[in-house]
Amino acid sequence: MRRVLALPAALAVAVLAACTPAAPSLDFSSVLGAADAPTGMTWVPSGAELTAGDDLHAIEHEWEESAGAPAECLPMYLVPYGIRLDDDGSTDRTVEVGYFAADDSAGSILVNAREFADEQGAIDYVQHTLESANACPGYEIGGNLVAPDGFGVARFTGGHGLTLDGGAVPGGVASRTAVVRAGRTILVVDAFLLDASGVDTGVVDELARTILERLGAAL
Repeated sequence: MRRVLALPAALAVAVLAACTPAAPSLDFSSVLGAADAPTGMTWVPSGAELTAGDDLHAIEHEWEESAGAPAECLPMYLVPYGIRLDDDGSTDRTVEVGYFAADDSAGSILVNAREFADEQGAIDYVQHTLESANACPGYEIGGNLVAPDGFGVARFTGGHGLTLDGGAVPGGVASRTAVVRAGRTILVVDAFLLDASGVDTGVVDELARTILERLGAAL
């Protein structure tokens, strides 16, 4: 997709990286608010910032402490946070934008962001998301089954990205994740709800579209 006339591809990438400054960091402080809360949920803003490397260690520990299994689903478990298994030591900025808490049940719709060094890193993460979902037949975490029939993957409508649908376990977890790209930033809206029959997980896609529109990145 990117070429500089008469330069080998690898050299062209190096020249572009050297000559093109990184896009400025995105401000997520006003992309969502209380008025965006789905019925039966409450918006809790955060804005907490870490790095991808720090996030990896924390989420891996959570997976282990909660007896997550099987191992091939750990990459998929990391996706809602915009993290990969090879992020040890990564200084990429990550932001917990906030979450919608279910008023009468457990679980939430979490909104996270990760800022890559360049746009290609964000593009690659979308592909990583596809591969992680396809490799995971469903998993168990904290005694709860998630997507026991696997994850349905679809192209996200309204921007660059994917929607991963884990369906709903009767009396258990309903899950759905939208992974979308705004320049060099990946944004993830992830529903993980327990006994929240009153919440339509399709709202995940609506929230992701709202964020992209407010960031001026909708296509």
